[in-house]
Amino acid sequence: MFLRANERKVERKENLRGGDGTIVMGSFLPDEKLFHTRLISKIEVAPGCSIGRHAHTGEYEAYYFLEGEITLDDNGTTIKALPGDFSICFDGQSHGFRNDTKEPASLLAFIITKAE
Repeated sequence: MFLRANERKVERKENLRGGDGTIVMGSFLPDEKLFHTRLISKIEVAPGCSIGRHAHTGEYEAYYFLEGEITLDDNGTTIKALPGDFSICFDGQSHGFRNDTKEPASLLAFIITKAE
């Protein structure tokens, strides 16, 4: 499968999971799911925007940070994430993030469901 950048499904999500502002998500998956993957998306985070802290159950979510600086809430621990950094939220854990800077930020997000 090959997908051009302009063929991605782009969605704007307001106050995602109780966060602030609008998050822009560009999906890399076709309509049907692949293997145990629920989401592969580039997430654009404007200054002041966030995704609220939330838990993952029966799945994992990994972030690969591309651009800017993100303040990550990793199970209650605050971490400054920079380009090239990676995080994973395991089954039963919680996370969220916000852009506290005046510059845009972006990351790749992957949600993988647990094998049954």
